[in-house]
Amino acid sequence: HFGQYSAVMAYVAIFAIFTDWGMSPYAVREMARDHSRTGWLLPNIVAMRAMFSLIIMVIAPLSALWAGKESDMVWGVLIASGGLILYAFQGPLDSALTARERLDYTSTFTLIGQLIFWSLGMLLLIDGMGFIGLIIASMTGVTVVSLLSGWALLKLGVGQIVLSVRRWPQLFLDALPFGISGISYVFMQRCDTVL
Repeated sequence: HFGQYSAVMAYVAIFAIFTDWGMSPYAVREMARDHSRTGWLLPNIVAMRAMFSLIIMVIAPLSALWAGKESDMVWGVLIASGGLILYAFQGPLDSALTARERLDYTSTFTLIGQLIFWSLGMLLLIDGMGFIGLIIASMTGVTVVSLLSGWALLKLGVGQIVLSVRRWPQLFLDALPFGISGISYVFMQRCDTVL
């Protein structure tokens, strides 16, 4: 089951790189330089990543179906692709905490997320849910980490939230060099697992 889980997650990770396009590392740099940028970077990056995630939610399962994967693997890819919406929130929130040098929060929340994954994953495996249960456990952990990260940022203060679609093209272009680096890294790390 863990092998199937790893294969599904590696397959979705190859598509997931196209939801971020380097915006997370770019945001860390920009928010670290000036904390007041958090108010406009955070909501715009979340919105852009959520939009890209919805597109990947359609493309990834269809490509798995087209590639002739078994039906349970296609369902796994569909469910894991839906988890990209959660990462659209968790990634930028984590970037904002990192930019504020609050690694105490990020490491604690990561540990909590892993503990949830391990404990819930074990329970769901024992219950007979197989690798789908592991995917659900993983998404549950990400959900909790996102909520905790959002709570921590509210406590630290984010400033005025400004969502502006007009900024998206420039934000995308500014983050693209980080995206190219991230794309090559993920292909290097995940292609062998998918193949």
